[in-house]
Amino acid sequence: MYMFHGGTNFAYMQGGRGDWNNATTTAYPRLWGKMTSYDYDAPLSEAGDTTWKYQLLRDVISNYSKVDTVPANTTKQHIGPVGMIEQPGGNLIQLMEMAAEFGQQFIVKSQFPLPMEQMGQNHGIVVYQTVLPNSISLPADIDIELYGDRVYVFTEAWDVQISSRNRPYKTFTVSNRVLFILVEDNGHSNTGHVRYSYKYYQKGIIGNVTANGQVFDRYHKYLRLHDFEQTLNLTLKNLDVVIKDPNEELLLETSENYTLTVKTDSATLQTDVLDVILFAYRHGVIVVPELDTPGHTLSWGGALPGFLTHCPGHGNIGSDYGPVNPTNEDVYPVLKTLFTEITSVFPGQFVHLGGDEVHYPCWKSNQDIKDWMSAHNMSGNYDELENYYETRLLNIVNSLNKNYIVWEEVFYHHVDITPQTIVHAWKPNWKKIFQDATTAGFRCILSAGWYISRISYGEDWQNFYQVDPRSFNDTATPEQLALVLGGTVCMWGEHVDNSNVLSRFWPRASAPAERLWSPAYITDVGFMEPRIEAHRCRMVYRGYIPWNLHEPVKGQLDFSGRKDLFSYLKLCSELEILVLLRPGPFIAAEFEFGGFPSWLPTESKTISFRSSEPVYLKNVLTWYGELLPMLVEHLYHNGGPVIGLQVENEYGSNPACDKVYLETLTKQFRDILGQEILLYTVDGPDKLDEMLAYGASVNMYMFHGGSNFAYTSGAKGNKDATDFEPHTTSYDYDAPLSEAGDTTMKYWDIRAVNSKYGPVYDVPKNTTKKSYGMVDMKYWGSVLNDTFIRQCGSKTQNVRPLSLEENKQTNGVIVYTKVIAKPGTLTVGKVRDRAYLLLDGKLLITIKGSSSNSSIGLVPGKLDIIVLSDGHINTGHVHMENPRNYMKGITEPVLYDSEPLLNWDVTLLPLESMSCFQNVGQERSLDQQFLPGSIYIGQIAKTCDPTTDTFVDTTGWGKGVVFFQDQNLGRHWPLAGPQLTLYAPGPFCGEVMLR
Repeated sequence: MYMFHGGTNFAYMQGGRGDWNNATTTAYPRLWGKMTSYDYDAPLSEAGDTTWKYQLLRDVISNYSKVDTVPANTTKQHIGPVGMIEQPGGNLIQLMEMAAEFGQQFIVKSQFPLPMEQMGQNHGIVVYQTVLPNSISLPADIDIELYGDRVYVFTEAWDVQISSRNRPYKTFTVSNRVLFILVEDNGHSNTGHVRYSYKYYQKGIIGNVTANGQVFDRYHKYLRLHDFEQTLNLTLKNLDVVIKDPNEELLLETSENYTLTVKTDSATLQTDVLDVILFAYRHGVIVVPELDTPGHTLSWGGALPGFLTHCPGHGNIGSDYGPVNPTNEDVYPVLKTLFTEITSVFPGQFVHLGGDEVHYPCWKSNQDIKDWMSAHNMSGNYDELENYYETRLLNIVNSLNKNYIVWEEVFYHHVDITPQTIVHAWKPNWKKIFQDATTAGFRCILSAGWYISRISYGEDWQNFYQVDPRSFNDTATPEQLALVLGGTVCMWGEHVDNSNVLSRFWPRASAPAERLWSPAYITDVGFMEPRIEAHRCRMVYRGYIPWNLHEPVKGQLDFSGRKDLFSYLKLCSELEILVLLRPGPFIAAEFEFGGFPSWLPTESKTISFRSSEPVYLKNVLTWYGELLPMLVEHLYHNGGPVIGLQVENEYGSNPACDKVYLETLTKQFRDILGQEILLYTVDGPDKLDEMLAYGASVNMYMFHGGSNFAYTSGAKGNKDATDFEPHTTSYDYDAPLSEAGDTTMKYWDIRAVNSKYGPVYDVPKNTTKKSYGMVDMKYWGSVLNDTFIRQCGSKTQNVRPLSLEENKQTNGVIVYTKVIAKPGTLTVGKVRDRAYLLLDGKLLITIKGSSSNSSIGLVPGKLDIIVLSDGHINTGHVHMENPRNYMKGITEPVLYDSEPLLNWDVTLLPLESMSCFQNVGQERSLDQQFLPGSIYIGQIAKTCDPTTDTFVDTTGWGKGVVFFQDQNLGRHWPLAGPQLTLYAPGPFCGEVMLR
């Protein structure tokens, strides 16, 4: 009987019941929260007590069998009324402030309100807080498009308004700008038949929030704390910038110092600012705040009545307001308060006061200002009005014992600045500014020429490198040059957010950095180029995630040893290397099976890869469901090195473009990794010469080939696998650098093309490889040896011969064994990729993968069919129709006298490495030493040098696999070619055995 004892759904486990008949785009279908008591009129209550229903059931049962005595219901304790006392800090706003103090895990900042689930919360309460901008008039009508399930809208005045999804759509009216929206979860719908859009199951705010009909976007272009920290890390560790003691007057000198100016907007919490300051200070950097006035104040000055100048038709950026109103006496106490707080938070000696781009037309159009100027004998002289404002501001800052940096306009408008002032030049005529300012005895810093938010076609870092703040005048005196402190790279916030700030900033900012700490006589751009290219490579790495490497058996994930993806990502993070990940599912046409696991074709007889075919797609999404959550902590915006992920690979070159497939993958990426993750695709190349002629930046795939050790090389072939050719283990494919890192002829050809468009440099010589001489290889025995099978293999049974994949093995060797009891004719159907038939240990016939229905007469005896896999087909478009064509082993029925031959013993030998093998001595019998499956062992006579590479020459050998120590170097078949030697890196050395 289901629900004999109801029990209790503690916490939020009771869920809800939905009415899903009228789902609309403007309101949720109704939902009722279910009760916590889960007894539902059960025979036993949640407390375990019997009910009247229990007695009825007992009476019925007693008609058919004996019933026993039932214990009496337990007595419940009566506690009585409980007095509830409000605790200090008990209101919601105070609770939110406490949560902020406990850490960022309680706070999520976003451009738009996110559903509860997207913020990592499943149940409970979520509070959305924001500030209505001045462009929204009060009182304001607040509309929430979709929410679940109960909403409370209020401001700091605690003017609470309530609505729920079961009530008619409601507009909330507020009269304060600080807005709170609390949403309470009443439980997710439990009903199994519900199939409506996922949005109807989410909690919190799901749709847009509008104020007076305007979609509200509070955190637009918000850069998180981590973006500042990552920029600091890249600045310090990768550019080797030397920072002086923080107690010194200023962290800027031409030869060796650097400063970072961080602009924060009003959406940045003071705790965030403190985090940035402390993070920088621990790395020896002082953060310099800039509060730019009297211009550039529209984003915050409007919150203060009368603070900005009212000038309809003459304001900034379409507004009716312009710069600070310098004639309003109420302005200066506000400035005193602001700068008092700023100087108390920022520990450095300097504050940047701005002073640039003051919009005079606004002042000129305001009659009150003109009247004030007339009364103060400055009619029409707006430079003098700005001078008046700046003088009063400087007096405030001087009273706080701070020095200051000002933009060049303050100097040119003859404001009475102190001798300690630093003049900051940003306009194209910066050389004249430096000449005039240093002549007057003021120190200078430069930003002109280093506005990195400006994007040019092709490479532009050379332009940044050629700007030298010391080159303002060939006749400058040593005293003037000593006043040139250096400069800062600038980035306009309107052009970036957290998704592109690093890619826009680096490595372009490396050029000004090197310019600042390089001697003035080093001006050759070509001298800088190899270093910035190497620096870029250090910061951006690309990495495959082969599905078949990490899930060789379905449901068994392996990230151990050399497959430890996450240790690799942590190492990249420690080294400040940025990573672009390629998780496939198809990763490359040069890797075993394109990265697909070999068991995947066994999932369905109609499976189709790289498509929205249901069985394939279900397995892909299951794999991503395991992989992607493990990548979340390694994403750049979560503190990790991964700045982007590639969706599929070269899918644009695929003749069957399944948009549903790509859209499904993209949705899975964003659902798990978040909407802000950078996703990208990669497609085919153009000619190098043409791209360089256009000034394009070029990233060359397969500049260094490397090696596909073991069985990861795969093969190429057509759709029915009849045109089959194994790939070479050497993965250089005529790459500019070989697998050993040596330059090739192609490298020199590319170098010749590059020399037409820029300087080229000396190249290190290729490394010397070590020769260990001849190795005497001695016969040990066969893979069919019981000792070897116990160590390195396993046994199973098949009714009919199953493929390698159906036996849950990916590559290597599979042996089918059957005792033949009577003479007859054996017919073997399709095998992949090469089969050897042995009867009582003697080779009868070799069957190639291109053959089918090979027949041979047999006499009674023990039949062994040894089948080798030469690699799964890698080519991406081939996988789409019938991936089962590429399964290995015996893939068609084996007949004996035209009847199926059943009940086989099967030996599985993956042979990924030889760490399993314990050499227990050479076999005495040598009569089988040249048969398929033979094992040979050789000892290298010389000491193996782990710092020097070598190659194993297989000339004269047959077909097989080479193990250097325990490492599987790959397949060899010199008679078929083209590969004769196998690369053995020095680190593979040990007590070297060649097998």
